Amino acid sequence: MVRRMVQFGSVAFLFSLAAVAANDPQVNRELKPAERKTVTTVTLRKGEPRSLQTKNGLRFLRVAGFDPKVLDVRGVKADVIALTGQSVGRTHMIVTDEKDQREELIVVVESDSER
Repeated sequence: MVRRMVQFGSVAFLFSLAAVAANDPQVNRELKPAERKTVTTVTLRKGEPRSLQTKNGLRFLRVAGFDPKVLDVRGVKADVIALTGQSVGRTHMIVTDEKDQREELIVVVESDSER
């Protein structure tokens, strides 16, 4: 009986969050092109370096959200960063350029034997 009450409580909580989100202008607003982001999956071997360059030569302004235990990220130039797999795992990062365009990268680092 206690279990059912807890489940019912969490379901009611989810419904109340959905109702608040439905009325929230921040949730329902249409995203501007600069606020949209694309998602790209990158697969690396452990220790393998790979460079990432912005489109149209734009500069990187921010790289955030990655796990430094899994991925090493270093700036090479204003428009190029180097990614190196540190340990087997998965992380994600959000890259923002000078036009405020965001790209989300999901980086999967594999060992040599997995390929």
